[in-house]
Amino acid sequence: MVNRRINQISRRSVLGAGLFVGSSLLLKACGQPQSAVPEGEESAATEETGGGAVGGSVIAVAYPGAWEEAHREVVASQVKSSQNVDATIVPLLANDQVAQLVAAPDNPPFDVCLLDEGPFRAAPREEILQPFPAELSPSFAKLFPDFQGGEEGWGPTVAVTAIGIGYNADKYDSPPVGWEDLWNPENAGRVGLVTMNSSLGTAFMVEVAKRFGGSEADIEVAFEKIQELLPDVAAVAPSPGALATLLQQGEVDIAPLYLNDILAMREAGLNMGWAVPEGGSIGIRATMSIVKNPQASVEAAAAYIDTVISEEAQNTLAAPPYFFGPTNSGVQLSGPFEELFSSSNPQDFIAELMYLDWDTINLSRAEWIERFNREVTI
Repeated sequence: MVNRRINQISRRSVLGAGLFVGSSLLLKACGQPQSAVPEGEESAATEETGGGAVGGSVIAVAYPGAWEEAHREVVASQVKSSQNVDATIVPLLANDQVAQLVAAPDNPPFDVCLLDEGPFRAAPREEILQPFPAELSPSFAKLFPDFQGGEEGWGPTVAVTAIGIGYNADKYDSPPVGWEDLWNPENAGRVGLVTMNSSLGTAFMVEVAKRFGGSEADIEVAFEKIQELLPDVAAVAPSPGALATLLQQGEVDIAPLYLNDILAMREAGLNMGWAVPEGGSIGIRATMSIVKNPQASVEAAAAYIDTVISEEAQNTLAAPPYFFGPTNSGVQLSGPFEELFSSSNPQDFIAELMYLDWDTINLSRAEWIERFNREVTI
């Protein structure tokens, strides 16, 4: 085996967050303005992007951390240059996106959402989303068939990420073998966790339950085991991005983490390891959809999503420093991806992952999240 809380906010508030959250990212984006085309320069912009440029603006959500950076740096730039669409990127976890759309269905605070399969399958999709207009997306046909949204057609799968055990390789002589290793005495005071608000946290708890006799329908044993682990936990992060930062800063040495976060740290020169636990690495699929009643035009929103799934963008997002698993069939894996999975074909990477029964998990997930937030404190 290869070793490898929720507030309703206005659209104006979201726009403000997109403009001011993460000053370092914004500084890096200088020279790639995302503002509207100044009056008098529209014709020049149209010439640069081609006569068929869509134009307009869109507010799109990305998860905090690497996703936000990638979509701000890569996708926003490409959709501006190719379609003259100004994109504001707002960092928000999937459950929070659903809660805000449910709270304001007639005046949603953003136009495009990004939902991994747990929140996506639990969401009242008919009330908050609209079917994706594939006819407006030249890149849609190049997606692997399983990632085209199925019969419901709410939107394409834009990336696949893998969950395993991330660790500081400078602190371990050998990689961990399974989730049970987090309970080893050597990890006292070194373990990092993330809340169940994220799919990373929920998937980890489900896998712990399965390793100790539970199931996707019953994770009581996972709560018992986490109580045993708490004295050894150094931090419980609010998001996967925050957990990755804790590992990078040396505040924790081992944690459940996404592969792309570990590879990004390696790319930055840090000696980080990532192990596939016994039973397999968990795959998480992320879907991008246009919300109902968007303030942006459907054409602008579709252009943004089309850019995310385009071969150009996905080749960039699969490469350093982002390492997102591609869903476009025209993309080839390289570097660490190819080394870890012994293939440049994304289908081999996707097939090697293990996928959870989110329909069963969602029957109890809200209760589990509330209980985790109440009981798992340090």
